[in-house]
Amino acid sequence: MDTGHRSAARFVEFDADNKAVVTGKLGGSFTELWVGPLLRVHWRTLFAEFGYGALGMRWDDARTDLVTSDGENSGALYVTPAVAYMAALGAGVPITDTLQAVLRLEYRVRYYDRRDSKLAGEAVHGTQNFTPFVGICWTPGSTPEKPRNTPEKTTP
Repeated sequence: MDTGHRSAARFVEFDADNKAVVTGKLGGSFTELWVGPLLRVHWRTLFAEFGYGALGMRWDDARTDLVTSDGENSGALYVTPAVAYMAALGAGVPITDTLQAVLRLEYRVRYYDRRDSKLAGEAVHGTQNFTPFVGICWTPGSTPEKPRNTPEKTTP
């Protein structure tokens, strides 16, 4: 689940004070929810992820221009099952035995094709983004791994 605020506009020219003049400004808050399978592959502290958005919904106040054939512009946008993918690369940096800092860069691409019904003119709206992520991962009850090929010590 992601949430945030976005804005976009088309550049026209610079004014007399050398400030940008724009037209068609859009902006607003969004919340996006993805549900689907995710494959994660680890090697030491590095990992790669690949995911598919089997169900993707986006509530977006900024995209009131994406209307259905009935002219409706409210409600969630839904991803088309053909294009809803995510890939990420990252690493965990140990802090303690149970904590690690996680650094991750995610790339996501998806196409939206409907609200409650198809978008007007059977339009398909595609978006893609790179998202950096920094976080803390806690693994309860974890202990440091025993080195390989180290014989167990036993007491007689």
